[in-house]
Amino acid sequence: MSNKIAELKNNPTLKQLGENINGIMIGLFAFQCSMFITILLFKKSFFFIHLGIALLIILGFSFLKDFADEKKKSFALKIMKISLVIGALSIFDHFIVSGLNNIEDPKLYSSMTKVIYLVDFAIIISSIAIFRNEEFQNKMIAFTETSIWNALAGEEKEEIKQGDAVLGQNIDTQNPVILPLKDRYLHMLVLGPTGSGKTSQTIIPMIHRDMQNPELGVTVIEPKGDLAEKIFAMARYYNREVQYFNPILPDCPYFNPLFGDESDVIENMATTFKMLNPDSPQFFLDMNENLIRNALKVLKRLYGDDATLIDLSTLLHNTGGGGKKMVQDFSKLPSESDSMAKENNDIALWFLNDYFTGATGDKGATKTYEHCSGVRSQVAKLVSNKYLRRVLNPPKGRGSDVDFDKSLAEGTIITIATAQGKLRDLGKYLGYFIILQLQSAVFRRPGNENTRRGNMLYIDEFQTYSNPGFADMLTQGRSYRVASHLATQNRALIGMGSGKDGKDFIELVSTNARNTIIYPGGNAQDADYYSKQFGEIIEKTMQKGYSQEKFSILGGLGRRPVNESFREAEETKARYSPTDIIYREFGQITYCLIKNNSIQAPGVSKIEYIPKELNDLLDRMVAEYNEEQDKKYHKEFGGSQKPTEEKKVELVKEKLNEEAVVTNIQLEKPKNNYSSNDVVLDPLSEIEDDTFVDAEDVGAKVKSTTVISENEYQRGGNSFQSNINDVEDELI
Repeated sequence: MSNKIAELKNNPTLKQLGENINGIMIGLFAFQCSMFITILLFKKSFFFIHLGIALLIILGFSFLKDFADEKKKSFALKIMKISLVIGALSIFDHFIVSGLNNIEDPKLYSSMTKVIYLVDFAIIISSIAIFRNEEFQNKMIAFTETSIWNALAGEEKEEIKQGDAVLGQNIDTQNPVILPLKDRYLHMLVLGPTGSGKTSQTIIPMIHRDMQNPELGVTVIEPKGDLAEKIFAMARYYNREVQYFNPILPDCPYFNPLFGDESDVIENMATTFKMLNPDSPQFFLDMNENLIRNALKVLKRLYGDDATLIDLSTLLHNTGGGGKKMVQDFSKLPSESDSMAKENNDIALWFLNDYFTGATGDKGATKTYEHCSGVRSQVAKLVSNKYLRRVLNPPKGRGSDVDFDKSLAEGTIITIATAQGKLRDLGKYLGYFIILQLQSAVFRRPGNENTRRGNMLYIDEFQTYSNPGFADMLTQGRSYRVASHLATQNRALIGMGSGKDGKDFIELVSTNARNTIIYPGGNAQDADYYSKQFGEIIEKTMQKGYSQEKFSILGGLGRRPVNESFREAEETKARYSPTDIIYREFGQITYCLIKNNSIQAPGVSKIEYIPKELNDLLDRMVAEYNEEQDKKYHKEFGGSQKPTEEKKVELVKEKLNEEAVVTNIQLEKPKNNYSSNDVVLDPLSEIEDDTFVDAEDVGAKVKSTTVISENEYQRGGNSFQSNINDVEDELI
């Protein structure tokens, strides 16, 4: 029976009818409307015709919808809904009209006619209310997604369990594409160019399902902010405990990279600063790492969890002698053991007799201070940015508001935007801090694979944060119940931040993110790679041949027989060619999933968005929240939403000096020709030749070798005016 139904389903005539479903539905609907009008105008009714045409429309939609594309199916569904109303009106009016034929009183006849119109109006209003009911809409969606052919063939529909991911419908079977929960911990890689729909068609629908499962926590990290704010609104909609971290917003929670266990903090910070310059010579990498490790031991043992990046900057730059004072206080700390006492003494001597000698220009000073200029520059950028200075340096005793240990244990929602549009490269720095601290929290989770609460990690624009340090999350994350979902444009971008290890990291991600989704429009290299990855199939074809005997005089002039022959040919071809992968329709994805730890044959799926009503509601919630944050920002920092000219000038000057750390330096033995009133722009300029600016020109902006002073600004120099215009456009 099932084989016959399968053969019927593959009948080309039936497929052609499905492609023309709208024409068929419109024809049947037009006939139904004409019969309904006949009742109203001529008071003539044919019950079985009304019933039959309504059933034909329902059956026609049910059997042909599987062969229609999404637009045609949606239009046909609307016709069927209206047809249900017309059918109900026709059948009801039939019984009233049948009774009217027995009424001889004209007044009563007229009254009953009006009753027909009133009842019809009531049925229409009731139908609209039913159609708008959410439960009815869900049932209609389920009806549309269910294949009647599969039901007739006895194919069991796979059950969708809590925690499973649904990736649309398979275009061949019309069944939902399900990724079981336990196989999600084998991670997922989503590839697709900008605008292909990675976020709206895969990431948001998956998070939407996870949000409705209180047993799962969700962590979202992305550079722009649009996804993070929508997930924040979604969490509020479902009453989930949520933290929204966006450094440019007034309500952004504090995140202290120096908060936590000393060894974890040191390893995370050392790894982060190494990743910021992966191609730097090994000598300078080692010098910077040694400085960071020693500095963090000083700060963590001196201040504990109250240590901040500002303290780190003070120590590294010895601002106002503050660094030396820290080291001197550190050297007086009581030690828990003799080994720690010796280590503390060695660190203090290293700072006082080696590192700081280069900062103060002592005779016989070492080059250590000079060789560590890179890491000082990076720290200076972090503490001089007005957004990061606020959120990365909480008040003493505050700790860190973003607590990944708590979120993983309790299954809460953390959604993070690193604001790359405002922070530029600093957004990448921030992303490294966050991911490495999350990674540390993951690897210290108590319990075992069976007792830990699941957490779904989504990283959009993964190339922004990709680094070899993330490899451990992919290779060990399954045991710690953290499933990584990584979205990026193409494979090559994954290795951008990994220096010479980039190619190896690309292969590691491709191998360990075992669930793969590919959107159309990608590059040829990835399409060719996955075409080979998806394997080959043997395609059998039946070849038909004809042969005829050659003309022969001996054979006479009679008819020569024609021989017909058949031959079955086998051809090995790619399951999906690169062309198939690249040129799919918008809204279709090529996928390859793992089920029950076994790799499945790849397929093609038609994606599904979250409900439009919910999406619109979330957009309104986001708009209201952003408006509220905007008001808080202007209330906190003063000024109207459109700054006055004076305010613009102040903001311009603030922007021009945003990355400059101005420190008064008193030299014990000065080597250079400048007075004690001069200030040094340190450390941003120390990588190149040292640049000095007179104290009267503190507002100056150093760009290349050009210095614009306060006096030049007052004279209205052209170049400075150009900078004003550029920043003014950005402010507006």
